[in-house]
Amino acid sequence: MDPIASLAGANPAADAGSSGEEAFLQELGRAEAKFGGGYVGVNYFITKWQCEALDQSPEVRRRILNKLEQAGRVEVYLAEDGSKALRRK
Repeated sequence: MDPIASLAGANPAADAGSSGEEAFLQELGRAEAKFGGGYVGVNYFITKWQCEALDQSPEVRRRILNKLEQAGRVEVYLAEDGSKALRRK
């Protein structure tokens, strides 16, 4: 197995630049729609959300989330119950 590819996760392309970010945003939109009010828990989305468009590695998903948050494209906020949630801007 290529050690460089294994560092990036199972699907290195999903973490590469804007394509990984766009897939993340599309899946976040799907999750917001599925959960009605748009509340999507950060931990759930990073560790348990099932889709083929995103790498299944929580580390890769976290890196993409951090990039999108820094770019102002997603917001991480505290929900009424005190847990962290995310939404598209």
